[in-house]
Amino acid sequence: MSTPSKPIQKKKKKTLPPTFPSVSPSNLKAISMFRGLGADELKILDGHVRRASAKAGETIIELPDREDTFSYFFFIAMGQVQVQGLDEESKPQTLNFLRKGDFFVDKSFEWNRQIATKIVAITDSELLLLPKEYLKEISVKVPEIQGSLRQVGELVDYRNRIYREDSNSRSVLDFLVETGLTQASRVKITQLDKCIACNTCYEACEERHGFQRLSRGYAKFGVLDFAKSCLTCFYPTCIPACPVDSISFNRSNGEVEIMDSCIGCTTCAKACQYGAITIHKSTPEEKRFSRFYSPDKKIRPKFVADKCNHCDGFDDMACITNCPTDAIIEIEAADLLDNPRIFGIGKEAREVLPSLMTPSPWAARFNSFYIFVAMASTLLLGFEVFAMKKMPELSFLYSLQAYGLIPLDFDLRLVRGSQLCIFMGNIGFGLILLAMIYPVRKAMPRLFKYMGKKPRWLDFHNFCGYMGTLLVSFHTGFEFSLQGSTIGYFALLGVMLSGFLGRFLYQMIPRGVAGTELQLKDIEKEDQEITKKLERLLRDSKEQKDQIRSTLEKISTKRPEQATLFKMFLSFLMTKSHIRKLQRQLRKSKSISKEDIGQVGMLLHEKIRLARNVAYLDFSYRLFEKWQFIHRPFAYIMGTFAIFHILYNLIWFNW
Repeated sequence: MSTPSKPIQKKKKKTLPPTFPSVSPSNLKAISMFRGLGADELKILDGHVRRASAKAGETIIELPDREDTFSYFFFIAMGQVQVQGLDEESKPQTLNFLRKGDFFVDKSFEWNRQIATKIVAITDSELLLLPKEYLKEISVKVPEIQGSLRQVGELVDYRNRIYREDSNSRSVLDFLVETGLTQASRVKITQLDKCIACNTCYEACEERHGFQRLSRGYAKFGVLDFAKSCLTCFYPTCIPACPVDSISFNRSNGEVEIMDSCIGCTTCAKACQYGAITIHKSTPEEKRFSRFYSPDKKIRPKFVADKCNHCDGFDDMACITNCPTDAIIEIEAADLLDNPRIFGIGKEAREVLPSLMTPSPWAARFNSFYIFVAMASTLLLGFEVFAMKKMPELSFLYSLQAYGLIPLDFDLRLVRGSQLCIFMGNIGFGLILLAMIYPVRKAMPRLFKYMGKKPRWLDFHNFCGYMGTLLVSFHTGFEFSLQGSTIGYFALLGVMLSGFLGRFLYQMIPRGVAGTELQLKDIEKEDQEITKKLERLLRDSKEQKDQIRSTLEKISTKRPEQATLFKMFLSFLMTKSHIRKLQRQLRKSKSISKEDIGQVGMLLHEKIRLARNVAYLDFSYRLFEKWQFIHRPFAYIMGTFAIFHILYNLIWFNW
């Protein structure tokens, strides 16, 4: 736009704002809905299109509260703006946000008792003003514009609805505007309730690129941690900041790229509001810096800048593919900005990220298969032990032998050294070997790149570990003496039980919030928000409020020094039981609607989980630190004795 911008003032009259300069109608083609305008249509608009420009945080227009109709459409040609107004209690509130291509009109409007009063720029913005009567004339000549207007209007109205009808969603809009996430085109999110702090995402990123490009902690909403990793802003501040034009936007792949000509001046890192650009001290000897030392460079940079490029050129993103619990995801801005239910709140939301969780149907089937086989094998073998000793006629194995399906000379006694025990021991050891593939898979991700995601390998690791331990238990014939094989067996039990304990601790510790006071305050703040929501839902149910307080006291401990593993485990088991009991009582009391009962259940689960985890936070964290020094030593001891046990039997056992 060639005409210089002028200071924005309040709109004083119904006529065309005199402070908004006139521009060529061709400027309208910056907005997609007007790109099809021909010369005849543009001629109609000649002298009637105006421009408004505003810096970030500047008020564009204060909307007059009047009964007569509006006069102008304000189309956003660049940047983003927010609609500010008054809530039901006449308190200032952000009501909506608008992006490039959206529009608003020069009139205050009301939605569900929310009153819009002014439009404020979120980023540096350019807007084009078009009188209503001329836009109507153009719409008659070009019907597609009328359809586009209706489509954009419905989208803006949709955001009005989801951010205003549901009071729980208002905090989402405030969060997005305050953190600047409305400007992101894509966002990496770590789900802290799934993260196990294994650092695999960091390791995979550094192994692939030479630099660690992922960093958490830019912003946090509940259990969602928004990464400092490059968000590919709609209006990146790093590009104009670079003094040597070493940062550019590649339209072919949609990435902001740092080129080899980087001189390491650090200006881009300072300009990035998300902290997504990292400065590294360059070392010529290291291969990862080689691209910055081209022959035509007279001076080698002492520092170089690096940032996430979303693994451009690869078929996957290393951090996401290698996460063993699917805790880290990346989503498009449209999904993030137009759906607050992604944040786990709202009338239709029942869990965190419901619309983002797209697990493979095969993963669910395999998990069901693992659980079924493990439970069935445990029950069947347990029954066989009882039947062989007490009621041989009911033994499944004896029946198979009687029908000739098992050789008659095959020793089915559950005695140490019998053919049955040796057979089960061989299979059990084979399963344990299969379980050991997972650590190898984790250590060498490139070798196993096309052989399934780590979460599937972790499930397989747990299944094989349990089944191997089960079969080796029967391999012993439950006869133990003081020798190496017995030590190896109990070490195997230690590996399995410590593995179960580790999985339990992963769920009990809010990963990413354990350890720092600031993060603990974030948990407490979330708990306060949940309490407010419950208070609103149960405002007429004093009895239920008392029951909730009683439930919280039962599952948590007010004295951290009295925390024990048994109490922590019991509180974990009792959580769902208490929630179901409270929901049944609410249904019987009929004090709140059926729809709200589901919401109460979700909020209760989150509140109880937070109360439980905060109560046991210090104990869980200390226990987890100790656990890390138990699981691996047990595995090493078990592996060492297992190898000697097998070698001994191969050489000296009379087969």
